[in-house]
Amino acid sequence: WDRHNHKTGGTTVREVMQLAVAQGECMYWGYWQTVDKWNPVLELLEKPENAGTRLCIEAHFPLDDPTVVQRHNQLQRLKTIASPRLKVVQTTRVREPLDYYLSYYKWTIAGHQMAGDEGFNKTFMEWFPPNLQSNLLLYPPRSEPVEQGQSFATLASFGREDYDAMVKMLDEFDLVGTTDKFVEFTAMAAQLTGIA
Repeated sequence: WDRHNHKTGGTTVREVMQLAVAQGECMYWGYWQTVDKWNPVLELLEKPENAGTRLCIEAHFPLDDPTVVQRHNQLQRLKTIASPRLKVVQTTRVREPLDYYLSYYKWTIAGHQMAGDEGFNKTFMEWFPPNLQSNLLLYPPRSEPVEQGQSFATLASFGREDYDAMVKMLDEFDLVGTTDKFVEFTAMAAQLTGIA
């Protein structure tokens, strides 16, 4: 399960997963897993007869229901009850905060500003949504109002409880890499998953 934000190497990880599919190493389930499919698949994975199942899951966007934390907790539970017959590996990457803001800004905001669109302010320094990377790691749908030049009110609601939940979740991941050490991340992910 690779949970990632915009602008943290997800497209490259998707390509690695699709290469693994082409080599017969896993089945790819990507981008967004709807609730009507998510829960039944987890139930199937709990059954001993499905121990050989290998899924490469890209959990990107929008991940609305169940929430990211709920999905993480479900995977932690699966990891506990299905071990050792089924190996569950959770990975993600984070980006240095200023680098994240700059990349996100260039990706989706700068063009709106150059076009004079309403809601995007006029410069990078004026555009400053609070706790952007942390918010989107826990609440991917919060990217939409930012991308559309709407209010940052939901981002501003990110508080201590959210922070604690995010830190707990990241502490329980098998691998948390950084985008500036992406090559190292992929090498460690290959060791953890057995997928080269």
